[in-house]
Formats: sequence, C-alpha cells, structure tokens
Amino acid sequence: MKKIVIYFLLLFTVNHCSPEKKVVIIVSGYYEWIALKNYLKIDPAILQFSPYGEFFFADKVLDSHNEKIIFVYGGSGSIDSAASTQMVISNLNPKIIINIGSTSGFYKRVKLFDLVVAKNTFLYDFSEEKELTQINFDKYRTEINVDSNFKIPDDIIPSNIISTNSKLETSKISKLPLLFNASDPESGSIARICQNNNVQVMILKGISTIILSENNNSYVKISSEKNSEIIIPKIINIIKTFHWN
Repeated sequence: MKKIVIYFLLLFTVNHCSPEKKVVIIVSGYYEWIALKNYLKIDPAILQFSPYGEFFFADKVLDSHNEKIIFVYGGSGSIDSAASTQMVISNLNPKIIINIGSTSGFYKRVKLFDLVVAKNTFLYDFSEEKELTQINFDKYRTEINVDSNFKIPDDIIPSNIISTNSKLETSKISKLPLLFNASDPESGSIARICQNNNVQVMILKGISTIILSENNNSYVKISSEKNSEIIIPKIINIIKTFHWN
C-alpha cells in the first residue's frame, strides 16, 4: 500500500507541474464507479490507484477532442469526498471538476431516474433545530454557477441538493429557506471544497431513490447496482456533448 501511495503522489506531482489544465470527473459511490467502468468498457490495465481508490485517464475513451480527462473514484460519504476533492485540486490542476453519481430525491419534486444539476448545495450538520439560523444557512450553502459554455439539456432539473450524514427529517428540511429536490452525502462537501479553492464545479446526479415520508423511513427501493447501470450511462452521454473551451 505504501508503494501505491508513493507512486500516486509522484504521478500527481508530474501532472501538477504541467501547465495544462484538466477535466476531472469525480465519481461518488461504489456501484456508480463499477457501472462507469462497465459502460466505458475500461481495460483494467489502464487503472491506477490513489489513497481513495482507482482512477484512469479517459481522453481517448470519451473522444474529448484532445482534452485531458481523468476519472477519479472519490469514495462515499462527506469525509472521503472532501479529502479526495482537495487531493485532486492540489495535484491535478483541474480546469473544472464534475461530480457524478446517484442521489435521493424528494417525493413530488423529482422522479426516479431524473437527472439533476446542482444550483445550490447545503451542508446540514445541525443536531438541534435552533442551531439552524439564517446566518448558519448562508454559511453552509454553496451556490454553483455552471459556465454557459456547457449546454445542459432542458430535461435536466436545476436543483438544490442537501447533504447530511445523519438522519434526514423532511419536516425540518421544509423549514429551510430553499426548496430542496435531492439529498446525498457527497455533493455539499465537494461543492464547498471547490469553492474554497476557486475551482469551477458541476454536479450531475441521477435520482436513484425517492424519499416518500415525512420521517425519512420510507423510500422507493430498487437495487442500487441496477439503478447505477441506468443513471451513469445517461450522465456520460451528456458529458460527451460538452465542449471544453
């Protein structure tokens, strides 16, 4: 493991020294990463390793018009997502980070397998409702402005995404100043790290489950693995249409 980490850091150092900026696509979730490799028919021989998992260079795979594109497995949950995002920024000189994966959607606001693009993320880390003041809300909100050069299809839903690692009570969420469409553990951390480093970010997620009830105990449950096999190809086909000016 020590040799893998050393090799990875050396590789990142070489890339960091290059003035060429790269498109880095961070994939959240184990099943999503597997679905991505299967869909792109990635040869295991091109896989490389970071402290957080696999990554590979994919400019030829995506026919990216000479743009250097790197796919990175960013892990699951807010901690690994934040750490892997900072590692990418510190070492890979990204022009943009695109975070893809799955997210849960709120009933009647989105449907299963809808695609959403984040316009705001919010880190919900409050144990007591009284802690959630307007000041705290503004402090933990990240506004995302996607470059107009990226043509987002009309059927992708601009959404506010809330991130939490604790039990999500929709009765409290409904009292927030923004109307949220979706929730996952990673989006808020990734958006915040990118903002703090002045790196452009785009978050594209597919709705894999629907939160039905007010107490967060009822979901539309379909195999996460099967959902990823539907969601990831839809996202990749959209990314293939982007022009990286």
